[in-house]
Amino acid sequence: MMRRRMRQAVMVGIVLGLCPAALAQSVGGREFDLTEPLALDECVLIALAQSDRLREVEANVQSARGASRAALSNVLPYATSGASWRRLDQSGTWIQAPYEASVNMSAGINVLDLEGIYNLRRSRTSHEAARYDLSGATSDLTRTTKEQFYVCVAALQFAWVEERAVEVAADQLRRSETLFNLGSVARSDVLQAQVNVADSELALINRRNVARIELTRLAMVMGVDPRVDLMVDTTLVVPSEDPAAPIEGWMRTALERRPELKAARARLKAAEQNQAGLRLGRVPKLSMRYSTSLYGRGADEFLDGAVTTTSWGLQLSASMPLFEGFSRDGRIEQAAGQARAFREALERQQKEIALEVKDAFLNILKERESLAAAETSVSLARENLRLQTALYESGAGTVLEWETARLNLRRAYVAWIQAKVSLLVSHVRFQKAVGEE
Repeated sequence: MMRRRMRQAVMVGIVLGLCPAALAQSVGGREFDLTEPLALDECVLIALAQSDRLREVEANVQSARGASRAALSNVLPYATSGASWRRLDQSGTWIQAPYEASVNMSAGINVLDLEGIYNLRRSRTSHEAARYDLSGATSDLTRTTKEQFYVCVAALQFAWVEERAVEVAADQLRRSETLFNLGSVARSDVLQAQVNVADSELALINRRNVARIELTRLAMVMGVDPRVDLMVDTTLVVPSEDPAAPIEGWMRTALERRPELKAARARLKAAEQNQAGLRLGRVPKLSMRYSTSLYGRGADEFLDGAVTTTSWGLQLSASMPLFEGFSRDGRIEQAAGQARAFREALERQQKEIALEVKDAFLNILKERESLAAAETSVSLARENLRLQTALYESGAGTVLEWETARLNLRRAYVAWIQAKVSLLVSHVRFQKAVGEE
Protein backbone atom coordinates (compact mmCIF):
# COMPACT_ATOMS: atom_id res chain seq x y z
CA MET A 1 0.00 0.00 0.00
CA MET A 2 2.78 2.40 0.95
CA ARG A 3 4.66 1.69 -2.26
CA ARG A 4 1.57 2.28 -4.39
CA ARG A 5 0.80 5.56 -2.65
CA MET A 6 4.38 6.73 -2.97
CA ARG A 7 4.33 6.14 -6.70
CA GLN A 8 1.11 8.10 -6.93
CA ALA A 9 2.75 10.97 -5.05
CA VAL A 10 5.37 11.51 -7.77
CA MET A 11 4.47 13.10 -11.09
CA VAL A 12 5.72 10.91 -13.89
CA GLY A 13 6.34 12.43 -17.29
CA ILE A 14 8.66 14.41 -19.49
CA VAL A 15 8.49 18.16 -19.83
CA LEU A 16 7.72 19.71 -23.21
CA GLY A 17 10.57 19.71 -25.68
CA LEU A 18 12.46 16.73 -24.23
CA CYS A 19 13.85 14.33 -26.80
CA PRO A 20 12.12 10.91 -26.60
CA ALA A 21 15.52 9.22 -26.77
CA ALA A 22 16.17 10.45 -23.22
CA LEU A 23 13.45 8.13 -21.90
CA ALA A 24 15.81 5.15 -22.06
CA GLN A 25 19.33 4.83 -20.76
CA SER A 26 21.79 2.25 -22.07
CA VAL A 27 24.58 1.16 -19.72
CA GLY A 28 26.86 -1.74 -20.57
CA GLY A 29 24.36 -3.11 -23.08
CA ARG A 30 21.55 -2.94 -20.54
CA GLU A 31 18.57 -0.66 -21.14
CA PHE A 32 17.02 1.30 -18.27
CA ASP A 33 13.55 2.77 -18.70
CA LEU A 34 13.60 6.13 -16.93
CA THR A 35 9.80 6.24 -16.81
CA GLU A 36 9.80 3.28 -14.42
CA PRO A 37 10.95 3.30 -10.77
CA LEU A 38 14.71 2.77 -10.54
CA ALA A 39 16.29 0.62 -7.85
CA LEU A 40 19.36 1.73 -5.92
CA ASP A 41 21.79 -0.46 -7.88
CA GLU A 42 20.40 0.80 -11.18
CA CYS A 43 20.94 4.41 -10.16
CA VAL A 44 24.54 3.63 -9.21
CA LEU A 45 25.21 1.90 -12.54
CA ILE A 46 23.85 4.84 -14.52
CA ALA A 47 25.86 7.31 -12.44
CA LEU A 48 29.11 5.40 -12.94
CA ALA A 49 28.50 5.27 -16.69
CA GLN A 50 27.56 8.91 -17.19
CA SER A 51 29.22 11.04 -14.52
CA ASP A 52 31.17 13.98 -15.95
CA ARG A 53 33.35 14.09 -12.86
CA LEU A 54 34.36 10.47 -13.36
CA ARG A 55 35.18 11.10 -17.01
CA GLU A 56 37.42 13.97 -15.92
CA VAL A 57 39.36 11.72 -13.57
CA GLU A 58 39.65 9.10 -16.32
CA ALA A 59 41.18 11.79 -18.54
CA ASN A 60 43.77 12.43 -15.82
CA VAL A 61 44.60 8.71 -15.82
CA GLN A 62 45.03 8.81 -19.58
CA SER A 63 47.35 11.81 -19.28
CA ALA A 64 49.46 10.05 -16.63
CA ARG A 65 49.62 6.93 -18.80
CA GLY A 66 50.87 9.03 -21.70
CA ALA A 67 53.56 10.62 -19.53
CA SER A 68 54.66 7.16 -18.42
CA ARG A 69 54.99 5.99 -22.03
CA ALA A 70 56.91 9.12 -22.98
CA ALA A 71 59.40 8.46 -20.16
CA LEU A 72 60.36 5.18 -21.85
CA SER A 73 62.48 7.22 -24.23
CA ASN A 74 65.07 7.48 -21.45
CA VAL A 75 65.84 3.75 -21.57
CA LEU A 76 64.73 2.51 -24.99
CA PRO A 77 66.84 2.82 -28.17
CA TYR A 78 65.93 5.35 -30.79
CA ALA A 79 66.31 5.40 -34.59
CA THR A 80 65.98 8.15 -37.19
CA SER A 81 66.29 8.28 -40.94
CA GLY A 82 66.40 10.95 -43.64
CA ALA A 83 66.74 11.47 -47.36
CA SER A 84 67.58 14.42 -49.59
CA TRP A 85 67.61 15.22 -53.31
CA ARG A 86 68.73 18.29 -55.23
CA ARG A 87 69.46 19.44 -58.75
CA LEU A 88 72.92 20.79 -59.55
CA ASP A 89 74.34 23.22 -62.02
CA GLN A 90 77.84 24.51 -62.67
CA SER A 91 78.43 28.16 -63.58
CA GLY A 92 75.00 28.41 -65.14
CA THR A 93 75.46 25.28 -67.20
CA TRP A 94 73.90 21.97 -66.27
CA ILE A 95 76.51 19.37 -65.49
CA GLN A 96 76.29 15.87 -66.90
CA ALA A 97 74.98 14.39 -63.65
CA PRO A 98 72.54 17.07 -62.56
CA TYR A 99 71.13 15.13 -59.61
CA GLU A 100 72.51 14.48 -56.13
CA ALA A 101 70.75 12.18 -53.64
CA SER A 102 71.56 10.84 -50.19
CA VAL A 103 69.97 8.56 -47.56
CA ASN A 104 71.06 8.45 -43.96
CA MET A 105 70.05 6.55 -40.85
CA SER A 106 71.13 6.72 -37.24
CA ALA A 107 70.30 4.80 -34.07
CA GLY A 108 71.36 5.12 -30.47
CA ILE A 109 70.68 4.19 -26.88
CA ASN A 110 71.42 5.60 -23.45
CA VAL A 111 73.73 3.00 -21.97
CA LEU A 112 73.74 4.60 -18.52
CA ASP A 113 71.27 7.32 -17.52
CA LEU A 114 70.32 6.95 -13.87
CA GLU A 115 68.28 10.15 -13.84
CA GLY A 116 66.26 8.93 -16.82
CA ILE A 117 65.65 5.58 -15.12
CA TYR A 118 64.31 7.28 -12.00
CA ASN A 119 62.18 9.59 -14.12
CA LEU A 120 60.63 6.50 -15.70
CA ARG A 121 59.92 5.04 -12.28
CA ARG A 122 58.44 8.33 -11.09
CA SER A 123 56.12 8.56 -14.09
CA ARG A 124 54.92 5.00 -13.58
CA THR A 125 54.27 5.66 -9.91
CA SER A 126 52.35 8.82 -10.83
CA HIS A 127 50.26 6.74 -13.24
CA GLU A 128 49.53 4.33 -10.39
CA ALA A 129 48.46 7.25 -8.18
CA ALA A 130 46.10 8.46 -10.92
CA ARG A 131 44.47 5.03 -11.09
CA TYR A 132 43.94 5.11 -7.34
CA ASP A 133 42.39 8.55 -7.74
CA LEU A 134 39.95 7.04 -10.22
CA SER A 135 39.09 4.30 -7.76
CA GLY A 136 38.54 6.90 -5.06
CA ALA A 137 36.36 9.02 -7.35
CA THR A 138 34.30 5.94 -8.19
CA SER A 139 33.83 5.21 -4.49
CA ASP A 140 32.83 8.82 -3.79
CA LEU A 141 30.33 8.84 -6.65
CA THR A 142 28.81 5.56 -5.47
CA ARG A 143 28.42 6.93 -1.96
CA THR A 144 26.97 10.23 -3.19
CA THR A 145 24.47 8.46 -5.45
CA LYS A 146 23.33 6.14 -2.68
CA GLU A 147 22.95 8.97 -0.19
CA GLN A 148 20.96 11.08 -2.65
CA PHE A 149 18.83 8.05 -3.51
CA TYR A 150 17.94 7.62 0.16
CA VAL A 151 17.25 11.36 0.48
CA CYS A 152 14.79 11.00 -2.40
CA VAL A 153 13.12 7.99 -0.80
CA ALA A 154 12.83 9.88 2.49
CA ALA A 155 11.30 12.89 0.71
CA LEU A 156 8.78 10.65 -1.06
CA GLN A 157 7.85 8.86 2.14
CA PHE A 158 7.51 12.18 3.95
CA ALA A 159 5.02 13.10 1.23
CA TRP A 160 3.21 9.84 1.96
CA VAL A 161 3.04 10.81 5.64
CA GLU A 162 1.48 14.12 4.67
CA GLU A 163 -1.03 12.28 2.50
CA ARG A 164 -1.99 10.19 5.50
CA ALA A 165 -2.19 13.38 7.58
CA VAL A 166 -4.60 14.88 5.03
CA GLU A 167 -6.73 11.73 5.15
CA VAL A 168 -6.84 11.77 8.95
CA ALA A 169 -7.63 15.50 9.00
CA ALA A 170 -10.42 14.99 6.46
CA ASP A 171 -11.78 12.13 8.55
CA GLN A 172 -11.58 14.39 11.59
CA LEU A 173 -13.56 17.05 9.71
CA ARG A 174 -16.27 14.56 8.70
CA ARG A 175 -16.65 13.33 12.28
CA SER A 176 -16.78 16.87 13.63
CA GLU A 177 -19.45 17.85 11.13
CA THR A 178 -21.50 14.75 12.03
CA LEU A 179 -21.22 15.45 15.75
CA PHE A 180 -22.06 19.13 15.18
CA ASN A 181 -25.20 18.16 13.27
CA LEU A 182 -26.14 15.92 16.20
CA GLY A 183 -25.54 18.82 18.57
CA SER A 184 -22.70 17.08 20.41
CA VAL A 185 -19.91 19.60 19.64
CA ALA A 186 -19.59 23.31 19.03
CA ARG A 187 -19.22 25.03 15.68
CA SER A 188 -15.64 25.92 16.63
CA ASP A 189 -14.67 22.24 16.44
CA VAL A 190 -15.77 22.14 12.81
CA LEU A 191 -13.86 25.31 12.03
CA GLN A 192 -10.76 23.93 13.72
CA ALA A 193 -11.05 20.73 11.70
CA GLN A 194 -11.31 22.76 8.49
CA VAL A 195 -8.15 24.66 9.43
CA ASN A 196 -6.40 21.36 10.10
CA VAL A 197 -7.31 20.06 6.64
CA ALA A 198 -6.02 23.23 4.97
CA ASP A 199 -2.75 23.08 6.93
CA SER A 200 -2.29 19.42 6.04
CA GLU A 201 -2.89 20.07 2.35
CA LEU A 202 -0.34 22.91 2.38
CA ALA A 203 2.23 20.65 4.07
CA LEU A 204 1.56 17.97 1.42
CA ILE A 205 2.15 20.47 -1.40
CA ASN A 206 5.47 21.47 0.15
CA ARG A 207 6.57 17.86 0.68
CA ARG A 208 5.77 16.92 -2.90
CA ASN A 209 7.74 19.88 -4.19
CA VAL A 210 10.73 18.91 -2.04
CA ALA A 211 10.51 15.36 -3.42
CA ARG A 212 10.61 16.64 -7.01
CA ILE A 213 13.62 18.82 -6.22
CA GLU A 214 15.51 15.92 -4.62
CA LEU A 215 14.73 13.69 -7.61
CA THR A 216 16.13 16.36 -9.91
CA ARG A 217 19.29 16.45 -7.81
CA LEU A 218 19.54 12.69 -8.09
CA ALA A 219 19.29 13.03 -11.88
CA MET A 220 22.17 15.51 -11.83
CA VAL A 221 24.30 13.17 -9.71
CA MET A 222 23.56 10.33 -12.13
CA GLY A 223 24.39 12.43 -15.18
CA VAL A 224 20.81 12.21 -16.46
CA ASP A 225 19.07 15.14 -18.13
CA PRO A 226 17.43 17.05 -15.25
CA ARG A 227 14.33 17.61 -17.37
CA VAL A 228 13.50 13.94 -16.88
CA ASP A 229 11.23 13.33 -13.88
CA LEU A 230 12.81 10.26 -12.35
CA MET A 231 11.00 7.66 -10.30
CA VAL A 232 12.69 5.55 -7.65
CA ASP A 233 11.73 2.42 -5.79
CA THR A 234 10.73 3.59 -2.31
CA THR A 235 11.21 0.21 -0.62
CA LEU A 236 13.66 0.58 2.26
CA VAL A 237 15.38 -2.61 3.38
CA VAL A 238 17.14 -1.92 6.66
CA PRO A 239 20.25 -4.09 7.27
CA SER A 240 19.55 -6.75 9.86
CA GLU A 241 23.11 -6.73 11.17
CA ASP A 242 25.58 -3.99 11.98
CA PRO A 243 29.40 -4.12 11.78
CA ALA A 244 30.86 -6.17 14.61
CA ALA A 245 33.40 -4.78 17.05
CA PRO A 246 36.26 -4.19 17.66
CA ILE A 247 36.54 -0.92 15.82
CA GLU A 248 40.35 -1.08 15.74
CA GLY A 249 40.17 -3.89 13.19
CA TRP A 250 38.01 -1.76 10.90
CA MET A 251 40.51 1.09 11.20
CA ARG A 252 43.34 -1.18 10.09
CA THR A 253 41.21 -2.40 7.20
CA ALA A 254 40.50 1.18 6.12
CA LEU A 255 44.19 2.12 6.21
CA GLU A 256 44.93 -0.81 3.90
CA ARG A 257 42.00 -0.44 1.49
CA ARG A 258 41.23 3.25 1.06
CA PRO A 259 42.21 4.35 -2.47
CA GLU A 260 42.92 7.87 -1.21
CA LEU A 261 45.69 6.53 1.00
CA LYS A 262 47.05 4.35 -1.80
CA ALA A 263 47.16 7.40 -4.06
CA ALA A 264 48.86 9.46 -1.35
CA ARG A 265 51.49 6.76 -0.78
CA ALA A 266 52.11 6.54 -4.52
CA ARG A 267 52.56 10.32 -4.78
CA LEU A 268 55.00 10.29 -1.88
CA LYS A 269 56.96 7.50 -3.56
CA ALA A 270 56.99 9.42 -6.86
CA ALA A 271 58.27 12.54 -5.11
CA GLU A 272 61.07 10.53 -3.48
CA GLN A 273 61.97 8.99 -6.85
CA ASN A 274 62.06 12.45 -8.41
CA GLN A 275 64.40 13.64 -5.67
CA ALA A 276 66.69 10.64 -6.10
CA GLY A 277 66.73 11.07 -9.89
CA LEU A 278 67.76 14.71 -9.63
CA ARG A 279 70.63 13.80 -7.35
CA LEU A 280 71.79 11.03 -9.68
CA GLY A 281 71.77 13.52 -12.52
CA ARG A 282 75.27 14.47 -11.44
CA VAL A 283 76.50 10.98 -12.34
CA PRO A 284 78.06 10.76 -15.85
CA LYS A 285 75.72 9.64 -18.61
CA LEU A 286 76.88 7.17 -21.25
CA SER A 287 75.32 6.90 -24.69
CA MET A 288 76.09 4.99 -27.88
CA ARG A 289 75.19 6.07 -31.40
CA TYR A 290 75.54 4.38 -34.78
CA SER A 291 75.02 6.16 -38.10
CA THR A 292 75.31 5.29 -41.79
CA SER A 293 74.69 7.19 -45.01
CA LEU A 294 74.57 6.59 -48.77
CA TYR A 295 75.46 9.28 -51.31
CA GLY A 296 75.51 9.42 -55.07
CA ARG A 297 75.23 11.74 -58.07
CA GLY A 298 72.63 11.13 -60.64
CA ALA A 299 69.27 9.65 -59.96
CA ASP A 300 69.85 6.61 -62.21
CA GLU A 301 73.16 5.88 -60.61
CA PHE A 302 71.72 6.11 -57.12
CA LEU A 303 68.64 4.07 -57.84
CA ASP A 304 70.63 1.35 -59.58
CA GLY A 305 72.76 0.90 -56.50
CA ALA A 306 75.95 2.30 -58.02
CA VAL A 307 76.44 4.62 -55.11
CA THR A 308 79.55 6.71 -55.19
CA THR A 309 79.96 7.07 -51.42
CA THR A 310 78.94 5.09 -48.34
CA SER A 311 79.91 5.87 -44.78
CA TRP A 312 79.11 4.69 -41.26
CA GLY A 313 80.22 5.56 -37.78
CA LEU A 314 79.96 4.33 -34.19
CA GLN A 315 80.11 6.83 -31.37
CA LEU A 316 80.35 6.28 -27.61
CA SER A 317 80.04 9.42 -25.51
CA ALA A 318 79.90 10.38 -21.86
CA SER A 319 78.64 13.60 -20.32
CA MET A 320 78.08 15.04 -16.88
CA PRO A 321 77.05 18.49 -15.63
CA LEU A 322 79.77 20.52 -13.97
CA PHE A 323 77.92 23.70 -13.08
CA GLU A 324 74.27 24.53 -13.83
CA GLY A 325 73.94 27.81 -12.00
CA PHE A 326 72.41 26.14 -8.92
CA SER A 327 69.48 25.02 -11.06
CA ARG A 328 69.82 21.38 -10.03
CA ASP A 329 70.36 22.26 -6.37
CA GLY A 330 67.15 24.28 -6.43
CA ARG A 331 65.20 21.48 -8.08
CA ILE A 332 66.54 18.97 -5.54
CA GLU A 333 65.45 21.19 -2.67
CA GLN A 334 62.08 21.72 -4.32
CA ALA A 335 61.62 17.95 -4.70
CA ALA A 336 62.63 17.40 -1.07
CA GLY A 337 60.04 19.94 0.08
CA GLN A 338 57.39 18.31 -2.08
CA ALA A 339 58.18 14.88 -0.65
CA ARG A 340 57.97 16.28 2.86
CA ALA A 341 54.59 17.87 2.12
CA PHE A 342 53.26 14.57 0.74
CA ARG A 343 54.56 12.73 3.82
CA GLU A 344 52.82 15.12 6.21
CA ALA A 345 49.62 14.99 4.14
CA LEU A 346 49.68 11.20 4.29
CA GLU A 347 49.98 11.26 8.07
CA ARG A 348 47.07 13.67 8.31
CA GLN A 349 44.93 11.59 5.94
CA GLN A 350 45.52 8.45 7.98
CA LYS A 351 44.32 10.20 11.13
CA GLU A 352 41.29 11.65 9.37
CA ILE A 353 40.31 8.27 7.92
CA ALA A 354 40.66 6.59 11.32
CA LEU A 355 38.35 9.28 12.73
CA GLU A 356 35.94 8.80 9.83
CA VAL A 357 35.74 5.06 10.50
CA LYS A 358 35.13 5.57 14.20
CA ASP A 359 32.49 8.21 13.56
CA ALA A 360 30.68 6.03 11.01
CA PHE A 361 30.82 2.99 13.31
CA LEU A 362 29.39 4.87 16.29
CA ASN A 363 26.72 6.50 14.11
CA ILE A 364 25.43 3.08 13.06
CA LEU A 365 24.99 2.10 16.70
CA LYS A 366 23.23 5.37 17.46
CA GLU A 367 20.92 5.16 14.45
CA ARG A 368 20.01 1.56 15.28
CA GLU A 369 18.88 2.66 18.76
CA SER A 370 17.07 5.65 17.27
CA LEU A 371 15.18 3.37 14.88
CA ALA A 372 14.04 1.11 17.71
CA ALA A 373 12.84 4.14 19.67
CA ALA A 374 11.07 5.56 16.61
CA GLU A 375 9.23 2.29 15.97
CA THR A 376 8.00 2.32 19.56
CA SER A 377 6.89 5.94 19.20
CA VAL A 378 4.84 5.11 16.09
CA SER A 379 3.03 2.28 17.89
CA LEU A 380 2.26 4.46 20.89
CA ALA A 381 1.20 7.45 18.79
CA ARG A 382 -1.10 5.29 16.67
CA GLU A 383 -2.77 3.85 19.78
CA ASN A 384 -3.06 7.32 21.32
CA LEU A 385 -4.83 8.66 18.22
CA ARG A 386 -7.26 5.75 18.32
CA LEU A 387 -8.08 6.45 21.98
CA GLN A 388 -8.43 10.21 21.46
CA THR A 389 -10.76 9.59 18.51
CA ALA A 390 -12.96 7.38 20.69
CA LEU A 391 -12.91 9.88 23.56
CA TYR A 392 -13.84 12.76 21.27
CA GLU A 393 -16.74 10.86 19.76
CA SER A 394 -17.99 9.93 23.23
CA GLY A 395 -17.79 13.56 24.37
CA ALA A 396 -15.06 12.89 26.94
CA GLY A 397 -12.26 14.43 24.84
CA THR A 398 -11.61 17.74 23.16
CA VAL A 399 -10.76 18.58 19.56
CA LEU A 400 -7.43 20.00 20.76
CA GLU A 401 -6.46 16.65 22.31
CA TRP A 402 -7.53 14.89 19.15
CA GLU A 403 -5.47 17.26 16.99
CA THR A 404 -2.46 16.89 19.28
CA ALA A 405 -2.65 13.10 18.93
CA ARG A 406 -2.86 13.44 15.14
CA LEU A 407 0.21 15.68 14.99
CA ASN A 408 2.10 13.37 17.34
CA LEU A 409 1.44 10.44 15.03
CA ARG A 410 2.60 12.51 12.07
CA ARG A 411 5.80 13.47 13.86
CA ALA A 412 6.35 9.85 14.91
CA TYR A 413 6.05 8.66 11.31
CA VAL A 414 8.50 11.33 10.15
CA ALA A 415 10.98 10.37 12.87
CA TRP A 416 10.59 6.68 11.98
CA ILE A 417 11.30 7.28 8.29
CA GLN A 418 14.21 9.56 9.12
CA ALA A 419 15.66 6.93 11.45
CA LYS A 420 15.49 4.24 8.75
CA VAL A 421 17.11 6.48 6.15
CA SER A 422 19.76 7.65 8.61
CA LEU A 423 20.66 4.05 9.44
CA LEU A 424 20.98 3.18 5.74
CA VAL A 425 23.10 6.28 5.08
CA SER A 426 25.29 5.39 8.07
CA HIS A 427 25.91 1.95 6.58
CA VAL A 428 26.81 3.53 3.22
CA ARG A 429 29.25 5.90 4.89
CA PHE A 430 30.77 3.10 6.93
CA GLN A 431 31.34 1.00 3.80
CA LYS A 432 32.99 4.01 2.16
CA ALA A 433 35.07 4.68 5.29
CA VAL A 434 36.53 1.16 5.44
CA GLY A 435 37.11 1.00 1.69
CA GLU A 436 34.53 -1.64 0.80
CA GLU A 437 33.51 -1.82 -2.85
